[in-house]
Amino acid sequence: MNFNKVLVLVVVAALLLVGQVDAGFLKKLGKKIEGAGKRVFNAAEKALPVAVGVKALGK
Repeated sequence: MNFNKVLVLVVVAALLLVGQVDAGFLKKLGKKIEGAGKRVFNAAEKALPVAVGVKALGK
């Protein structure tokens, strides 16, 4: 029975340590995704008025 308690304690401690280390990686990944999203948004802002203008000329 003591073994189960010790095992649970070790697993919880490992999860806490891995969770803290993993947060830095996830933050970096989130920043990269956010940057890519901003680039796509800016490109769409520039391209959509041109696309709408071309579509209007076709009518």
